[in-house]
Amino acid sequence: QTCALPISWTMPKQAVLDALKKNENNLVVRARPKDESEWWVIDGKTNQASACLHFDEQGKLLRIDRSWTPPGWRNNADDFVQALYNLVSQHKTFGDCVVGTSHDSEPHGESDEVFVGCQKGGIRITHMQAETEKGKISTVSLYEIIERPE
Repeated sequence: QTCALPISWTMPKQAVLDALKKNENNLVVRARPKDESEWWVIDGKTNQASACLHFDEQGKLLRIDRSWTPPGWRNNADDFVQALYNLVSQHKTFGDCVVGTSHDSEPHGESDEVFVGCQKGGIRITHMQAETEKGKISTVSLYEIIERPE
């Protein structure tokens, strides 16, 4: 089992998706139309992503981005910092790490990302801003990166 999800690294993609859909609280959707490599698992109770699954060309699970973003944290930044602390402190060692950043700007919005890639996992923090018909929205997400064991 992987990060408390009812799946394993050896399962084919359709079996993984079917197992996740058995939980009536999960909404499992493609991240992008016509792209079979990236799927979001949305928690129906909190209405936010609980994980993002990445598959290779053969349909094998490659990576899981597990959300540590606390529900409702926007009302309390301390909750976000506590979630980051909990994520980092759960790992005795990540091994050697590399820190990187990226910025993406498109007509509908922009995103900034901090990525900590390590020998034994990693962390991704993403800040996105977008213009909608209801005005500007801003979100921040915290993910633990879990890669398929070699």
